[in-house]
Amino acid sequence: MTEEVKTYHAEVARDGRFWLIRVREIDRSTQALRYKDVVTMASELIEIMDGAKDEEYDLHLEVQCCSLLGFTTRSG
Repeated sequence: MTEEVKTYHAEVARDGRFWLIRVREIDRSTQALRYKDVVTMASELIEIMDGAKDEEYDLHLEVQCCSLLGFTTRSG
């Protein structure tokens, strides 16, 4: 029997000097100083807030690139 792995989605955007990371499934946020730390920070947030272990979940990053290029998007 195969156990289903939970998937978390982290929305990542540059916010001044930091990378803002919001994990939708737990409705919590954190930040990283460097992009290379985004996965670590998101994983630590998930593990602390949800009690999941690293091998028990998948993490998908959704990086908002437009803010990096100085563009803004509008909906509606």
